[in-house]
Amino acid sequence: MSDGAAFPDGEALPLGKNPLMAAREAQRMTRQQLVDGVNTYICKRDGNNSAHLMTVGRLGKLERGESKVPRGALVQEALLHVLGRRSHAELGWPEPCSGATSVRDRSGLAAEPRADLDAILDEATSGVEQAASITEARTVSSTALHSYRSRLARLSVEFVHRPAEEVGPKLLALWKDVSMHVKGGLRQHQGREVYLVAGMICVVLAHLCHVRGRPHDGLVHAEAALLWAQDSGHRELLGWTLGTKALLTNSTEGAGAALQLIEEAKDTLRGSPRAGSGAVRLACYEARFSAESGQRDRGLAAIRASEDAAEALDTIGTSDLDVIGGILSLGEPKRASLCADPYLRLGHAELAEQHARAAIDGYLAGPPRQFSYGDVALSQVTVAWARLSAGELDGVLDAVRPVLALPYPQRIAPVRDQLDRLADVLSTRRFLGAAAAETIRTEITNFRRPSRAPLPM
Repeated sequence: MSDGAAFPDGEALPLGKNPLMAAREAQRMTRQQLVDGVNTYICKRDGNNSAHLMTVGRLGKLERGESKVPRGALVQEALLHVLGRRSHAELGWPEPCSGATSVRDRSGLAAEPRADLDAILDEATSGVEQAASITEARTVSSTALHSYRSRLARLSVEFVHRPAEEVGPKLLALWKDVSMHVKGGLRQHQGREVYLVAGMICVVLAHLCHVRGRPHDGLVHAEAALLWAQDSGHRELLGWTLGTKALLTNSTEGAGAALQLIEEAKDTLRGSPRAGSGAVRLACYEARFSAESGQRDRGLAAIRASEDAAEALDTIGTSDLDVIGGILSLGEPKRASLCADPYLRLGHAELAEQHARAAIDGYLAGPPRQFSYGDVALSQVTVAWARLSAGELDGVLDAVRPVLALPYPQRIAPVRDQLDRLADVLSTRRFLGAAAAETIRTEITNFRRPSRAPLPM
């Protein structure tokens, strides 16, 4: 299609067809392509005026003869332009009358020009259809809300034990369904529930960005989740989202900025009637970021706080996010895995290995749907680090080999980063000439070179 392209003079239209349809087919355009071209022309001339925009349904009525003339002079002008026609007659329409043209009544006096009633009704019908579709988007049935929550719960669990490439497309489809209501504007009594679901979806999307190694994109989702958590008035989601933002901020700005967000998240959860496992998670993150920034006492205190918060769950009960489960909850194996890292950084290699082993054993003993391949892999690497601190190179190799055997879709960014750090340390002067160190470095390099390309997101 080209702007302003015209038929050569005298070119005949195919017989037996509506002139509009024949002109479109002569341009080798689908109905959607013609509608897109018309709407682009209209938007350039008149802005995004929904009262003027063409739809495939209205074009179909014109081509079937159910509507004789497109509503509105601008739509007619756009169709002529896109189809390369010069006159209304070429598309089977009557030529427009001048605004000054009048008819005479029985008295012989000039009367007002007759309005094109069909065009008026077409425009009115279009406007009502548009308004009704917006109202429909603002109305969310209880069945739809239940479906959205069920799909979110299923995907949140799948996130833990299925490759990201499998979860991503389903999560995007769910977001598109829910965002239709958010974009359309929600009725006040339904806004809270829809914003809550939208916020939780964005938190899962933020974590998907984290395991993909895209923290800046993850922060976009986290900020959106914060907005909808505030609109829904859900303090638990707000606190959880701040924790997710802290995790991503640790990658972009460092532990100091992440700890500031953790403090804000803790203050938020203190006002929640049921903080749930979110309080455990924040304590684990605080321990990790404190250890990374060299705050030994704060890190060890945060580990103890995570233990206390985990014990309190039996009394407090489950929270809304814990009911969803999966990546939006935190069990004991995950807590042990998260606490192993700060123990290692704070010089407690033996405790680090104990917690990492407890995490691995906990996941292996639990149901398959709760098995987190990412946390198990990170715990295995923590075991390797603990053994390296003791000078046990053979033990390091034994610990990382299950990780190096992971299929490509499960080689998430946090695992790759940890293995790269390990390879860097094994490349230092201290380990030069050590056969085991060379083997580990070579296998990590091969780990970075998959035998096949990753699936597209």
